[in-house]
Amino acid sequence: MLSLKSTTDNDPMTLPVWRKVAMVIVISLAAFQGNFAAGAHLIAFKPMSEYFQVSVTAIANTIGIGILGVGVGSLLWSPLASPTGLGRRNTTLLAWGFYVALTFWMAFAKTFSSFAASRFLALFCASVAQSVPAQQIGETFDRKYKGTAVSAWALLMTLGPISTPLVGSGLLLINPGPQAFRNIYYFVIATAAFVWILMFFFVPETAYIQPNAVEINHNKAQIESDQKLDNESKEVNRIESASSHTNEEDEIASRARLSLAPWYVLLPLPLLRFFDGRVFLCGLMFAITFGWTVGMTIINPQVFSQAPWKFGNVAIGGLYMSAFVGAIIGKLLGGYIVDSGLIMWRKNRTAYAEQRLWALLIFLPFGIVGLLCYGFGIGQKMQWPVSIIPGQAASYLYFNIVSSVIQTYLVEVEPASATPVITFMNLVKCVFSFGVPFFVPAWALESNPSTGFQTSFIIQMVVNVVLCFITVSLAIFLRNGLYKWQKGTADTKTTALALQAPFLPRLNKQFGGV
Repeated sequence: MLSLKSTTDNDPMTLPVWRKVAMVIVISLAAFQGNFAAGAHLIAFKPMSEYFQVSVTAIANTIGIGILGVGVGSLLWSPLASPTGLGRRNTTLLAWGFYVALTFWMAFAKTFSSFAASRFLALFCASVAQSVPAQQIGETFDRKYKGTAVSAWALLMTLGPISTPLVGSGLLLINPGPQAFRNIYYFVIATAAFVWILMFFFVPETAYIQPNAVEINHNKAQIESDQKLDNESKEVNRIESASSHTNEEDEIASRARLSLAPWYVLLPLPLLRFFDGRVFLCGLMFAITFGWTVGMTIINPQVFSQAPWKFGNVAIGGLYMSAFVGAIIGKLLGGYIVDSGLIMWRKNRTAYAEQRLWALLIFLPFGIVGLLCYGFGIGQKMQWPVSIIPGQAASYLYFNIVSSVIQTYLVEVEPASATPVITFMNLVKCVFSFGVPFFVPAWALESNPSTGFQTSFIIQMVVNVVLCFITVSLAIFLRNGLYKWQKGTADTKTTALALQAPFLPRLNKQFGGV
């Protein structure tokens, strides 16, 4: 049996525990800080609109511009961080160093166009903390600890933008006025620089090419060829096992191919996931669920500063505490609770990864209640707890359940291609969320004031429900047929498509005709 572990000193699996823990803490803080910067001025729309002489809507749109930078940046940093590129550590330090420099541009921008451009470029660089850590954790931790490490990283990534209104409202009090928003970006500069220092001292190099990677690749190709002889008789068993877990030999062979591939060949892999039905549907649900929560964060400052509430900045910032609590509970439910439930359910039963997706339907009522309470609470001008506690908190709770369940499911069924899958999901999420500030606030706030707000959130709820049922139905009830259909676009074949590109003819021979 082949092993992912190596006896050589370069294998990141052999790092001491304190180095692994320190690395997870630092990359989680980086994810938190980057997302904090993404929503840095959520609470400062009004003073910024006065300073830049633009509308509040235009300032809100810069949130989407920054989110777009996060999504696009991942397409570059993930391949560049490969073993044949700059490696994980060098790519992280380089990208985050550029980000630190660009935070000065954000803080001192004099015009709106300059500020918007700085947002895109800065968060393009900060996106390294949302893509490369998945690779670092996968290469460093044993299977039984990967989930905990990924959950810590994902949780802090989620809490970043939720924390900005509360922190920002305090920073705005230092010197109130049209330029008070710069205090928030001074804080961004200081924390970004501090994180870079931590990266320099505590983030090791984890990119690693196994010494026998070429041999593993050729052996696996030969095994796959031999297995074709008796494929007909073993088809049912093969589908049942393969749709549950990619076996160890598949994972090793796929990782061997990826570790040997030049970094620029890996660039199109996330985009090829558009043709993978399972990943596309999961990514779309992940993106839309996240997008509705982004809409809430942008609407809150515009709504609760007006009658009948007329909240100040500190009070509006405090409203996001419900999202903070909902996100933590959602991560717990979507991670530990779902894992524990599956362990109990799978005793003496056939186990397959799609069973995890039942949690999306079980917890769907949280998503329904959250959107409806938020929409009707604000639309009918009810007391703020109606829209904030059961509304905003339940929506964030459900999004984090969706996030945990879908990401764990896809990593479980495609462990060897986790990086392009996560990069693809991040791209879809950020592209959709980029559009949210442009249409959701206008859709909700500028339509018929008596019914428009409620209607917009009813539509969002219906979209969530329909997409949830479609995703779960196709994945669970049609899993065997779906697996056979997508076999040609899964890990090995997708990688092979890139490796055998016409403009790289020698790779086909080098990789043994994969």
